[in-house]
Amino acid sequence: MKNTIHNLAFIRKKINSIDSLLKKLLQRRSLLIPKVKTIKQNWPYKIAFKREAEITNKIQHSKFGYYNKSYMQKIWREIISATLNIECGLKIGIYGTKNATDITTFGLWEISKDHFGSATDFCLNKDINSLFEELSNKKLDAIILPDFNHKTKWWFQLKNNSLKHIKINLVLPNIRSFNTLFNIQGVCLSLNNKDILENKYYVSKKIIEYTIDTKDNWYLIESNFDLEDLKIKYNLTDDELIFVGSSAFLV
Repeated sequence: MKNTIHNLAFIRKKINSIDSLLKKLLQRRSLLIPKVKTIKQNWPYKIAFKREAEITNKIQHSKFGYYNKSYMQKIWREIISATLNIECGLKIGIYGTKNATDITTFGLWEISKDHFGSATDFCLNKDINSLFEELSNKKLDAIILPDFNHKTKWWFQLKNNSLKHIKINLVLPNIRSFNTLFNIQGVCLSLNNKDILENKYYVSKKIIEYTIDTKDNWYLIESNFDLEDLKIKYNLTDDELIFVGSSAFLV
């Protein structure tokens, strides 16, 4: 018994030493945040979707001993959330109501919190037009809407000139192996048009590539081709093919 207690104390001492090192590394990391904040204060966007996707990809293909990769992803997302809270603060709008029995709302809330972290300011709104308006007016930094197959067919509106500055940035959860409540997926949109990720989405008047959904003879297309390449390949005009965003999906 004494040997067991002694061994446990020895192991705990090692764990405490590692925890102290992690604490010092986080302190060093935090000291860099004000410098980043100064550089980014006049930037037109707050979320670097492409950089975050690249880091997520590295974590997903790294080894953490006996730790589950999903847990490591969540820890990293919380660090990013805490960092952005210092840099600028985020406000994310989520499609839904405060009705606790609304499965879609609860599912979107959970995957949004998993991705953007607990330090983020979230708000619920069941009016999609209102969410688009608040995003356009920069009252929100991003909005989370139901997946492309949702009855609202909200993606159809992205073909309108008034919303062309809004782009799809992520499909959540962006790691396919993550389990979600009732397999609910969400789509993140923001005003960030800078980061073009590998899975691209278009609204088209013709059926091309992989068709996800349709509304009033308009089709939502998923493709790895760039806009100009698709227009040339299928002889499409600017009015027949509209780029509406991109996302990163990991296995």
